[in-house]
Amino acid sequence: MIRLTLVASLLALAAPGLPDTVTRAPEPTATSQIWLDPGLPGTPEAAALERAGYVREEWFQTGTANVYGYDTSGKPAIERADVPYTTRLIVIRPRDPHRFSGSIQLNPFHPVMSNSNWSTIADYAMERGDAFVGVMIGADDNTRRAPAGPVPMMATKVLSWFNAERYAPINWPADEDGIRWDVFADTARLIRSADGPLKGLKVTRAYAQGWSFTGSFLRTFINSGFHAMARLPNGKPLIDGYLIGISSFSFRSGYVPINSRAANLAETDPRRSNVPIDVPVIELQSENEAISNREPQTPDKDGAPGAHRLYELPGVTHGSSRRRGTVSDRQIAERLGEPQPARPDTCPLPQTDIDMAAFASAALENLDRWSRNGIAAPRAERLQHTEGVQRRDANGNTLGGIRPAQIAVPLARYGPAPDGSGCDPVRPGIGSAFIPMRRVPLPAERLAQLYPGGQTEYLRRFDAAADALVSHRWLRAPDAAAQKAEARMFARESFR
Repeated sequence: MIRLTLVASLLALAAPGLPDTVTRAPEPTATSQIWLDPGLPGTPEAAALERAGYVREEWFQTGTANVYGYDTSGKPAIERADVPYTTRLIVIRPRDPHRFSGSIQLNPFHPVMSNSNWSTIADYAMERGDAFVGVMIGADDNTRRAPAGPVPMMATKVLSWFNAERYAPINWPADEDGIRWDVFADTARLIRSADGPLKGLKVTRAYAQGWSFTGSFLRTFINSGFHAMARLPNGKPLIDGYLIGISSFSFRSGYVPINSRAANLAETDPRRSNVPIDVPVIELQSENEAISNREPQTPDKDGAPGAHRLYELPGVTHGSSRRRGTVSDRQIAERLGEPQPARPDTCPLPQTDIDMAAFASAALENLDRWSRNGIAAPRAERLQHTEGVQRRDANGNTLGGIRPAQIAVPLARYGPAPDGSGCDPVRPGIGSAFIPMRRVPLPAERLAQLYPGGQTEYLRRFDAAADALVSHRWLRAPDAAAQKAEARMFARESFR
């Protein structure tokens, strides 16, 4: 058994201070690019930043952090103190300080290649004037064990592979990610300080949002007491609210090991259950996580401590956001000296057109209202399933949850492709079988039954459903308008 240097409960420990230093990385050039640069010239991401009047910067954050383990009572305690580190930040903010909303969206980078979730929330953040800060928090067991290939999977190795000179300052323990909790708290403290990368901007709120592994990271950050320890000088929390995306505490991967040698908590361990805290928490899950949930789930609650919502979204699966970046493919191809690879999809049926990012934007807006004004987020029904098998309506779509207009007023069934199509062979997922979400058009006979008035009736009902989602705060108006435009494209194809 590992001997802990301290066996005091984490909550009795002194809160960490600011990082030792934070320095601006060199301005990128053609030969010294930022890895996964959202401002990479010639990309749609860069054009969107320019249109919105946004700038992006890379910074190196240096400090010391503790490695944590569990003491004999199962509580976190320091195992090794003052481990030096240097990580990197990506800061995306309005060029004009007067456009800044006061809110920061703080995102831990994923262990796979240090990917961020900027593309998921970019439209929301830039429309409102929010800043985005992403921070590298290390690797995980999967990326450490990944077979060698042309591109390193580990977030901590891909940087030096991409540009060893630019990323020479990066310093992360070769075999240890247990410092990630302090590193993340250091970043939260840094971006709210007067002398950090957002110097000159008046920060009033900082929200943390994570997806898949990084959503599970946020749950562990909360449950292990790091949120409670991360305080402003006046005692208020550093982080004002959390959006935990596509991660469930009862999923095998819904919790993150406290260090790189510790076994993860068993799926039935009570420490996985969401701990009530003094800021709101919203969980947003796809069908893939929802049908694997073990009960009882955390109850919805309006007030603190324990303000909480659980949202489950039919018609999407793990990673269903349609707003995917193009930067990684381009940079990898250039680094390897190869043409940019295409991503062919041989299945004749398209992927779902229901975009989780649109519902995530609405969830973030609800989180902001909840934190700033005390306006509790709306409540939603749970998805309906029996022992992991969805209950479906007459059109084959899963019942319950937040009802997207594409399912409330359907032209298609959302789920696996029909048998014999050759699409999406079943493969292991994270805690359950992966559920592919194909858009399978309904037969013309069924459309005639559903919409006797044809295309005109369908569009009238779809628009009304989208408007209802806006009025109930499940969608924002810009996303509803985009969905209405897409519905017209599908209607022309369906009502010929």
